[in-house]
Amino acid sequence: PLVSTMRVPVSVTVFEGTAPSHGLLRNISIGGCLVQLPVSAAIGLKCEDRLTQVRVKFPNGETFMTAAQVRHTRIEARTHHALVGVQFIGLNKAFHQHLWYIIREIEREVAIRKGKSGQMVTPSALFKANEAALSARHGQTASAPEDNTPMVPELKRVAHRLSAQVI
Repeated sequence: PLVSTMRVPVSVTVFEGTAPSHGLLRNISIGGCLVQLPVSAAIGLKCEDRLTQVRVKFPNGETFMTAAQVRHTRIEARTHHALVGVQFIGLNKAFHQHLWYIIREIEREVAIRKGKSGQMVTPSALFKANEAALSARHGQTASAPEDNTPMVPELKRVAHRLSAQVI
């Protein structure tokens, strides 16, 4: 599993032409991944549903996309999000090899962040934010008032709890 400080955004599109739901990658393997989504985005998902696209974007800007199938969903009481397990489908050999690279890099980064690398290891390139992304993020921070107040994260947490109670 990814460490909580490893924020990897994921967008999930159920039907082609519809707006994607946005969440975070929690775990990944050669067969699929675990995605944390807002409860409201996961309400309609059922086991065996086909997802048109699962798109994962790493901090360095590298992305991978594939079709997937829902294998399980559950609401995580602690964070008030839904955890959706998906299985990748239609993988070709090149994608399979790229996925192995990604998994290896994530495992290396987890070891470094947990202090278990035991030796001097360079951080994974996947988790080095590229300069364009940093510039864009810095520009957004200055213009986004919701990010400038310390109360926003707490209000979001309360909203998630209320959303889970309604369901």
